[in-house]
Amino acid sequence: MPQVSRTIRRHPGRQRRAMTLVELLTVIFILVLLMASALPLARLALADRKITTATRQLTTFIEGIKARAAGSNRPMGVWIERDPLNPMGGYQLFAATVPQPYGGDVLNALAYLHDDNRDGILDTAYFFRNECGFLDTYFQDGFLGGTIKPAYLRNVRFGDRIRLGSSSPEYMITSDILDVDQFRVKLHFRHPDSVVEQAPVSTPLDPLNPRVTYTPIHLKPHFQTSANGVPQNNLPRDIKVRFQIVRAPRKALVKPLQLPAGIVIDLSNSGIGIPSSQAVWPFQDPNTGALLRPGQGQEFAPGLDRDTSYANDGISNLDVYKSVPTLNGAVIGDQRPVVIMFEPDGSIRSITCSRLGLNHRPTNNVHLLIGRREQLKAPSPYAPNGLRYSMNTNAPLAWFINQNLSDMANRWVSISPRSGGVTSAENSWALNSDTRGGGFSFTGSLQACRQYAQDAQTSTLGR
Repeated sequence: MPQVSRTIRRHPGRQRRAMTLVELLTVIFILVLLMASALPLARLALADRKITTATRQLTTFIEGIKARAAGSNRPMGVWIERDPLNPMGGYQLFAATVPQPYGGDVLNALAYLHDDNRDGILDTAYFFRNECGFLDTYFQDGFLGGTIKPAYLRNVRFGDRIRLGSSSPEYMITSDILDVDQFRVKLHFRHPDSVVEQAPVSTPLDPLNPRVTYTPIHLKPHFQTSANGVPQNNLPRDIKVRFQIVRAPRKALVKPLQLPAGIVIDLSNSGIGIPSSQAVWPFQDPNTGALLRPGQGQEFAPGLDRDTSYANDGISNLDVYKSVPTLNGAVIGDQRPVVIMFEPDGSIRSITCSRLGLNHRPTNNVHLLIGRREQLKAPSPYAPNGLRYSMNTNAPLAWFINQNLSDMANRWVSISPRSGGVTSAENSWALNSDTRGGGFSFTGSLQACRQYAQDAQTSTLGR
């Protein structure tokens, strides 16, 4: 078979070659420049994504707690634990529940009432250990038998409430369980019978300073006394009543929530409602040097020592967590949580925190600011001539607003007190001028933020 010749036709042109080292390095350099310019944007997007994720986690957690309350037909709540290093924020949340009321271990357990400080007001309740073993201050069984319980392990503690008789109001328990002798224990109580708002204090920094005082109910004590009128054995025998102890919320056995790393609930800027133009903001008492409280809208901020505006609330003057505040940061000593309790129907039952005391029932929306942990202590970017708590030129530099409130990437989570509806909204930051001081007003700026969050809930839930 004859061979067929094939002619390979070559096309004229330059031969292809690889890139030179200079060209390769040029391309790599351009790619590095592009990545360097894109990384900050990606980092900001990732940080903002953490805020969004934390907001979604928080709203889901709250809705889950409300569902548990409806399913069990018992109050359940959200326990916001303060950061142990900076109580201005919190990143751990627990479920809270209200324990069953306690009325004694036996059917006819009684409380024996006494006036310990001899001021004509019954202020102490005595209990026998054999009738109320639940109140005992000692471990009874096991290898710890006979060992005294630390305060945090006792079943009834400061902050709980006691109802005396069948129709009395709830009295505030103002002490932990105390030992009397081998047969008895006791606790102290008081009752906020009425809330009196004193006249405004005329100070340039504080035009409206509501002070709260409690007037306890006066009961005439009747004791079985000896000839000289002294109660026998210091034990009242005629005033003995049935009792019921209503304990404060406790952590429930539900999986807790931890927000993403670096994200916190900024409790220093969280609170209830929209502050009015006459809201009270902190200032330094010129006579005592005491740091006074923040006002409306910052109810979840940490408590301060020597807080004279709360001197009569039955809490500040007995607070074992107090520490001396400084002008450089938060009060590390205040570790009391913020507890928001819900009824089975979804409405807010009560709020317990340092500045509101116990079982406060809100009438306005609750607003929680989701922000960044590193911005809790960071000054406002508008300092030193920008947004301040006080228009007074002598106000400490520490009173500038932290950066979370002026970060528009942060978000608000709002809860309706009546329906329990939960919504989220952007932080609509705005600088509002204060004509009185010639500068920017914290009150007006916080009003703008809260108003936007409230409008978002109104448009979403129709309330």
